[in-house]
Amino acid sequence: MRRTLFFLLFVIPIFAELAYQKPSKEILDILNTPATPALGVNPTRTYATLSQSERYPSIAEVSQPMLRLAGLRINPRTNGLHLAPSSFSIGLVRLADGVKIPVSLPPNARAGSLRWSEDGKQFAFSNSTAAGIDLWIGDPATGKTRKIDGLKLNAVLSDPSDCPAANRSDR
Repeated sequence: MRRTLFFLLFVIPIFAELAYQKPSKEILDILNTPATPALGVNPTRTYATLSQSERYPSIAEVSQPMLRLAGLRINPRTNGLHLAPSSFSIGLVRLADGVKIPVSLPPNARAGSLRWSEDGKQFAFSNSTAAGIDLWIGDPATGKTRKIDGLKLNAVLSDPSDCPAANRSDR
């Protein structure tokens, strides 16, 4: 009884007075710097890719429901991993002359890893939406992309753009 009274009288008011505290501006500036772009080169060594991702996921993304199975955290709405890494911007650089080519991504893109066809003439990436994971194919010469309609990917066990159909250049 005495301990409960002590707790109610002294400890609870201390916690009630604490306000959310932010670090100094210098520390916030360091924490909020953009992440270093991920660099990749296509198989024929004609294009380099620069993928820009967010450093920290949003609170809304972190708080989404997830299923836990055998050590995996699965997003039940997308059949992908909960908090899977993704890019919001992808650019290409033609290595012969250094020309930069922006890749046209869908609105609010959450693009997965960019994968190249064996001949380097096409690339593929997955894009996560609220309703699932879509497959997109692109042309490196123009940066234009298109969604493969009627197809939803499952990204629980591996990167879905690693599938053989995504790596074919005859599509």
